[in-house]
Amino acid sequence: MTRRFVPFDGLWSMAIDVPYSYLLRDGDLAWSCGQLALDSTSKVMYPDDLASQSHVVIEYVEQILARAELSAENVTRLYLYHAAPSREAEQSMLSIFRQRFGPLVDLQPIAVPHFYYDGVMLEVDVWWSNGDALRWGSSSHPPAGTTRLSEHCIVPTAQLGSDVDVPDPGAVIDGGSRIDDMVLLHIDVPARAVTTEVLDIGGTVSVLRRCGEYTWLQGRSADASLGLVGQTEAVMARFDDVLEAIGLGYGDVAKSTTHYVGGSSADELHGNMSVRNQRYSKPGPASTGLPVFGFADPASKVVVDITLVRRDGPDIGAE
Repeated sequence: MTRRFVPFDGLWSMAIDVPYSYLLRDGDLAWSCGQLALDSTSKVMYPDDLASQSHVVIEYVEQILARAELSAENVTRLYLYHAAPSREAEQSMLSIFRQRFGPLVDLQPIAVPHFYYDGVMLEVDVWWSNGDALRWGSSSHPPAGTTRLSEHCIVPTAQLGSDVDVPDPGAVIDGGSRIDDMVLLHIDVPARAVTTEVLDIGGTVSVLRRCGEYTWLQGRSADASLGLVGQTEAVMARFDDVLEAIGLGYGDVAKSTTHYVGGSSADELHGNMSVRNQRYSKPGPASTGLPVFGFADPASKVVVDITLVRRDGPDIGAE
């Protein structure tokens, strides 16, 4: 299957060079990197103005979809990572996105403690589908069965440590005090069985899920003596071993998501990015990294997960 990329080429840019794409399309599926209200010189647009940044990001989403020859009508889900100062501001943001993308798209707001560039209030992930190969869902209770390929489980701070039906409970994300209930954001492979393997080797915990051409791999370190960069190195070394064992490589990665616990400086993001970036070459997958309030296992400072699609066709760049 042919894979298309919308490469980083000046629409907006980060403060460091990255081997990622604005958007990666693989057949009837597409993933974006986290879209930010930055300009082509990495300057934050409309600092601390969530509504204005929402409009900027929507414009960027429309541009990258158009360049990949994708219809905005097939946007399935938007993850709206935000630092809204109030519930009212969050609702205003949701209204802006709902007005543009209509009633069918799944808008999932996810509060974060801060962003890594001063003045950023919003980062948006786009999930696009024109078929039933994968199905996006969200629930306050994990669905039964073995069709779940991937998940991000977010719980209120008060519920950290409670029983959650996920393969690695330590990777559950602290969603802060503003949310009232757990939310499990998941992707399923309908009517197909998914295998799950959980390993803890030397304090590095990995979850491997596989179903045909689809693979999801999540990793974290439980070694509290390591800093953020050290834990990222441990996770990526584990990924190296797992991918080699199953005959896949980083060129098969479609989407990478990294949640980490750290301060509000860009250096914290860039430090763990530098470890991850070594595995990829341009144009690369869609990638999102952002700080969170914490994890159920307080020893862990970073959780990385990658979604891979085994390729059987050439890569081409999007025009």
